Amino acid sequence: MLLAMSLVWNNSPPNYRTVLIDIQCVAGQCLVIPQVHMGAGKHAEYIKQDDFIAALRLNLISQPVFLFAICFVKVSVGFFLLRIAVGRFYRRLIISIMGKIAWPSDNWYEKANVFQYS
Repeated sequence: MLLAMSLVWNNSPPNYRTVLIDIQCVAGQCLVIPQVHMGAGKHAEYIKQDDFIAALRLNLISQPVFLFAICFVKVSVGFFLLRIAVGRFYRRLIISIMGKIAWPSDNWYEKANVFQYS
């Protein structure tokens, strides 16, 4: 992460995306580590009730963090592919796939599941 922070001084948008993804990764791990400490992965009968409730709350908070992190990683890979794409067709194909990934309404079913709107 320190390397990514030092790259920001180049003022390049891919470097800012890398730092954003790194921050989301650290934030996700700050949520996952307490979940595991409180009993994530164990059977429910072996976990104290207070720890179980706190772990479920952390799990609910971590889901959108990882959902958006996955989206940013895919878009970042798309920007890298745009750098090496040769033909106009491939550039347009990559841009259209990136738009479909980044557009919020295309992932409504995943977000509804993550945010538990159902």
